[in-house]
Amino acid sequence: MLIEDFVMNVVEYEFIAELYPKGQLTVLHGTYGSGKSYSVIKSLNKAGITPIYVNLDNTAGLSELNFYNVHAKFLYEIGDVTDVTKDSVLIIDTYTRVSELFDSKYTDIDIANALEELTDYCTVIVIGHTADFVGKDGIFRDNPVLVRNSAETLWLSKTELKRTSTLPDRVEYSLHVNKGRGNGGPKVITNWMR
Repeated sequence: MLIEDFVMNVVEYEFIAELYPKGQLTVLHGTYGSGKSYSVIKSLNKAGITPIYVNLDNTAGLSELNFYNVHAKFLYEIGDVTDVTKDSVLIIDTYTRVSELFDSKYTDIDIANALEELTDYCTVIVIGHTADFVGKDGIFRDNPVLVRNSAETLWLSKTELKRTSTLPDRVEYSLHVNKGRGNGGPKVITNWMR
């Protein structure tokens, strides 16, 4: 055997809004109230995209943005609406509610595979919550398999800073691009979509 028998070609991703690998699965996570839903929809709108937003959390306060606000039943019917979803972006908010849609006999692997299968129809962005803890990096613990299998993992951090002698109380938001497989952009984007 020759080494050439084992050489594989790696396909470069095409990116939507410079962050989301087209036709792939992205996980965006952050703390409660960090603006995940708003920011992801706003970033897509800025790129001229009106996403399909599966609003499992009944999130409000997004009226200034352009998106199709759909309910959970859409996930069960997605194979029947391929003309609608082809080349579209599907945002699922939030992972916790998605996992509640599955019977308890399904494992993290089953759920991750089911969400990854949606990429047969469109680009998928799953929004999740970062575990509460004191530390430097955000950790999405709800389904480690989902994170491992995603093409991109983004973490939106929110840091509340107290007043100093020269600066008032303030909040800083930063988007951390954890995988960045070929997008060529920065690994940390401060004040993303603010």
